[in-house]
Amino acid sequence: MELSSEIVLKLTKRAIESYDEEMGPSNKIFCSILSKVNLRIMPHLYEYKSEGIPSSVSRIIHNFSVLLEQILKSPEMDHSILLHVTQSISYTIALCGEEMQKNYSRESIAFLLQEDLGLLKLLHIDDREFHPDLRYLLAGAILNPLNSVGDIESIEDVLHCILEGLMASENREIAEELSFSLSGIINKLDKNQMDQIVIPLVREVLLSHLKSCEDHRAIQVGFNALAWITRSLAMRKYNKLDGLLDEMFDILCCPDYKWDTAELISLGGAFAVVVSTEFDKITDTWKWKAKLLWRQKLFTTLTTKVLAKFKQSHEASVMGLHQILSHLMESVHFSVLKPHTKEIVVHLVDSISLFLKHDLLAKDALMANLELLKLALADENMKRIIQDHVEDVVEGLTKACGIRTGSAEAIKKSA
Repeated sequence: MELSSEIVLKLTKRAIESYDEEMGPSNKIFCSILSKVNLRIMPHLYEYKSEGIPSSVSRIIHNFSVLLEQILKSPEMDHSILLHVTQSISYTIALCGEEMQKNYSRESIAFLLQEDLGLLKLLHIDDREFHPDLRYLLAGAILNPLNSVGDIESIEDVLHCILEGLMASENREIAEELSFSLSGIINKLDKNQMDQIVIPLVREVLLSHLKSCEDHRAIQVGFNALAWITRSLAMRKYNKLDGLLDEMFDILCCPDYKWDTAELISLGGAFAVVVSTEFDKITDTWKWKAKLLWRQKLFTTLTTKVLAKFKQSHEASVMGLHQILSHLMESVHFSVLKPHTKEIVVHLVDSISLFLKHDLLAKDALMANLELLKLALADENMKRIIQDHVEDVVEGLTKACGIRTGSAEAIKKSA
C-alpha cells in the first residue's frame, strides 16, 4: 500500500514536470503516466484500502489538482486525460478516512462556492486566477465517491452551482464530466431532498433552459445532464421518474427542434445512458446507491414508452428512438425481451436498413442490433416473425457476417 502510493506520488510529480504548455496533453510522457496511474495503480490502491490510509495521500491529491489545472489550461484538452485525472482524484478521496473526506469535501465546496479561499489548507488554493471549470471539476471529483452527501449544509447551493457550471461550460467533454459528478451526488440524497431540491432544480433550471435555448449544442449538453440525473434517480426507483422520461422523449421527438441525423443519434445515445450497463463498474466503484432490480423495472417502463413513441413520432426522430431501443435490448437478458417479441423484431428489422444508410454515424447501434438478430434466429417465436421480413434483413445479416458473395436465397433458407 505505502509502496504503491509512493509510486503514484513520484509519477504524478514526474507528470507535472514533463508537462509542456505548448504540447499540453499531447506530451507522450504526460499521457502515459496519467493513464497508467488511473487504470492500473489507483484501482490497486482502492482494492487494498482496508490496509489503512497512505501517508502521502494529501500530497497525491495536491499533485492531481495541479495536473487538472494544467490540463484545463492546455490549448487542446484531451478528454481521456481529463477523465484519468478526475477519476484518480476520486480514487484518492476514497482512500481517505471519514474525517479527512469531510475536510476535503468542506474545502472543495468552499472553493466551488467561492468562499474565503484563505481558509483552504488541504487543497492549497490561493487567490490567483484559475481556469473557470477547475472549481466545478474538483468539487465533483471529491464529492462523487463519498458514501453520503445528504448532511452537507449547502447541498442545494452545490447542486445549483455544478449544474450552472456544466450549462455554461464551453467544452462539451467537461460538461459531460460535470453531469456524471452531479448525478453521483444526487444519487446519494434522501427522498425528501430529491423532492424538495432535485426536482425543482431539474424543472425550474435545467428543463427551463432546454426549452428556451436555441443553440443545439447547448441543448445536447443539457440533455446529457438530464439523462445522467434521470439514471441516478432510476437507480433509486424514484417514484416521479416517469415525468422526467416524458420530458426527455418530448425533446428528442419534437419536430420544432429540427434535429439532423447526427444530432438524433447523439441524443439517442445520451438518452441510453439512463439504462446502459456501460457505466456500471464506475458507478459501483463510487458507491452509487441502487435498489434491487432497478434496471428491470426501468426496462419495462422505457420499452412501453419507446414502442409507443415509434407509432406517434415523425420519421426523422425514429433514428434517435432506435438508438434507445438498441441500448435497451443490450441492458437485459435476451429472455426478458420475449413479452415484446413482435414489436421488437419489427423495429429491429426496420433499424437495419435505417442504420445502414448512416453506418458510420450509427455503427455501434447497428452492430448491436445485428447481433441481437442473430440471437433471435435461434429462438422459435422470433424466427417465425423474422421469416416474414427476411428480405429486409438479408443485407444487414450479410454485412454482419462478413459475407461478400452468395445468394440471398441461401441466407433466407438458413433463417
